Amino acid sequence: MAFYSILYEKGKREKNEDTVAIHKFTTIDGEVIMALVCDGCGGMDMGECASGYMTECIEDWFYSDLPDKVRRGTGRRGMARDLKNLIFRAHEEIRRYGAGLGKQLGTTLTLFISVNSRYLILQSGDSAAYSISKRSGCLTAKHAKGGRLTRCIGSGKYNAPSLTLGKIRAGSAFLLVSDGMCHTLEGRDYSGALMPQKIKDADAASRGLRTLADAAMRRGETDNISAVYLHF
Repeated sequence: MAFYSILYEKGKREKNEDTVAIHKFTTIDGEVIMALVCDGCGGMDMGECASGYMTECIEDWFYSDLPDKVRRGTGRRGMARDLKNLIFRAHEEIRRYGAGLGKQLGTTLTLFISVNSRYLILQSGDSAAYSISKRSGCLTAKHAKGGRLTRCIGSGKYNAPSLTLGKIRAGSAFLLVSDGMCHTLEGRDYSGALMPQKIKDADAASRGLRTLADAAMRRGETDNISAVYLHF
């Protein structure tokens, strides 16, 4: 990874229920990167608790379990299975915690893991991941129907996150966003603000993210807006 940039925008909400994170470690075989966006469900209680807890669980796994898996040559599907088990446990823990308080908690998840030149994305909910190019494309499914989430961590029946696998090419870029960024924006907006050939450093990426957030709010977005931009 050449550089990255993060946007964390409260928008017009009283508080920010999103959580963003980016971490990396280096092995003798190359770099391992984790980035995520979790969006606490605004229609439920304590969304920031659900998104924060899910993030902490994945951060712990990234540093405690993943280095050994990389060392042993575990493939991406094996990593994804391990992560899905972890996410299921977090779902049950959040659900039980909420039940004990008489509340409902939930969060979406968009998780990016790369090992050298290959990546996996796990997606649950209506946040999203994009590949940024002249024709930016969405890499994830939208788990929502009729304004309601069909997959959500911590609330309702558990449905495993969807999995996307791909290869990273030099000069490519990826964007993870909460639904506040993708409700009113589309691929051409991301391409215009974050074209990899024009983004030379983290400051330029930050300006591009700010441009996108301002555009979303001008178009009527009132939700929290969070994003992680990765440039390779």
